Amino acid sequence: MLGLASLAQNVKVTSFQDSLAILIRKAATHPELTLEQSDSLIALAKQQNDAKLLASLKLSKGTAYSFLGNNSKALEYQMSAYKIFDSINDQTGKTITLLNISYSQLHLHNYKKAKDYLLQTLKITDPDNDKLLMSIYGNLGTACTELGEYEEGIAYYKKALVHYQQSDNPDARALMYHGIAVAHSKLMNQDLAESYYYMGLDYQKEGNSDYVLAGLALSLGELYLDQNQLELSKKYFDIGGEAAFNYNSPYYIEIYYKNLVNWYKTKGNYKAAFKYHEKLTSLKDSIYSLEVVKSNNELEEKFQNELKSSEIQLLKTQKDLATARVEKNKFWALILILITILCITVIVVLYQNYKGNKKSNELLRLEKIQLAERNRLLESENILVQFETLRTQVSPHFLFNSLNALTSLIKTDTEKALKFTKEFSKIFRNTLELKSKNIITLKEELDHVNSYLYLQRMRFDSNLEIKIAIDSNFLNHFLPPFSLQMVIENAIKHNTITSESPLHIKIKATQDFLIITNNLQTRQVTEDSTKTGVKNIISRYQYISDLEPTFEVKNNQFYVKLPLIKE
Repeated sequence: MLGLASLAQNVKVTSFQDSLAILIRKAATHPELTLEQSDSLIALAKQQNDAKLLASLKLSKGTAYSFLGNNSKALEYQMSAYKIFDSINDQTGKTITLLNISYSQLHLHNYKKAKDYLLQTLKITDPDNDKLLMSIYGNLGTACTELGEYEEGIAYYKKALVHYQQSDNPDARALMYHGIAVAHSKLMNQDLAESYYYMGLDYQKEGNSDYVLAGLALSLGELYLDQNQLELSKKYFDIGGEAAFNYNSPYYIEIYYKNLVNWYKTKGNYKAAFKYHEKLTSLKDSIYSLEVVKSNNELEEKFQNELKSSEIQLLKTQKDLATARVEKNKFWALILILITILCITVIVVLYQNYKGNKKSNELLRLEKIQLAERNRLLESENILVQFETLRTQVSPHFLFNSLNALTSLIKTDTEKALKFTKEFSKIFRNTLELKSKNIITLKEELDHVNSYLYLQRMRFDSNLEIKIAIDSNFLNHFLPPFSLQMVIENAIKHNTITSESPLHIKIKATQDFLIITNNLQTRQVTEDSTKTGVKNIISRYQYISDLEPTFEVKNNQFYVKLPLIKE
């Protein structure tokens, strides 16, 4: 076996990332040996003033502490290593250190923190670095699954598998299949979960890792326990427990104890469950340094209460037998009265429930009819606005002005002509893509409007001035599609726009409204208009919000307020 001292020297050889990965892997598989040798090697690195070697050794020591369950020490050394790598601007070292900090957070069950570290690591990782990406994606899968984000977890595990396919590491692939199986189990896809567990076990046989076997077997046992297949679940708990003890993994030993507690509780053997619960509590105290014994006391109390309940039931039965002859007639009369009262009560309750359910069903039916009618009307309004928007965009005026501007640009500025063509096509594409939606985000509407405004600015140049001042907090609020565009179209249609009388349009957002203002300089003759835009906007808001849009003139300014929908 290659010793730690020899491995430390290899940090300087050809691939620093590969050497550091070997160093950390040895720290994970032989943590005690790593701790025995690390202090002298760290002192040597300090003496030689080798910062990279010093950081690498501290990181491996942190890894060893993590796998021994001392996560506070692990984080201390890992964060110290990160500071050193950062001071020498070693990006690879920083990336691998962040990855190992996320391991410790996973061990501490701080899954949100672990996910944050992993996403931070992903941002600074070279997209061609398969070895790092497969570890990052795999651990993101674990963090997401533990956070209840099962679909996201499965997606990350599958990304990791893509990278693992290019490696010869069967244990790593087994871990990914394990993670996918756990996520599917949480999603209640039990058959799919079972198949992934067995795929993982097949790969584990190639790698023969006790660490991987412990995780797969214990999780498979949990699956069978949920299905009440007690003997099969116990078989895999025993396999997983043996592997956990062989690897000396406190985390899998913890899971093993927890599963045995649940297994014995299911069997009704609270005495055995209490025994393993004590072991679990002791182990968790050593890992997490917690003094809380509430769950242990609850289990003991439940066990004691079960014993007392059995004794009370026995005494009650004996008393009932002793007094049965004396109180027989009275007893049966009382029982008959109680049964009669109970039957009457049940009949009354059932009848009331029947009437209540009938009334509720009728109300629900009416509500469904009203909702269907509202949806039908809203769809009709959407069809009208889609037609109005498309009609505006294919109107002779719009096409003539746009194509005329494009012709001029082709002659004078090819780059602007290409940009103009792109925005021109984007307007029509947006109309098709957004047409089926009843509401869209303000960001989507602004993206569409910016394309429309680009063409209008080419047409009117500096005579059309648009100021948009919207905080990013409002971009995820909602409004009907094309509503802002229709307001801007109306302003352009109905107002004079010249160098002597430029049109100023301002757009801003408040907590509840999108506010659009323009200086009022009404045209004598306006472009073609169906005069349905304002009515359509007001009509569509009636179906999606209690707030109403407003249109008014104040101080020679035209004000429009469009309600923003937060959810």
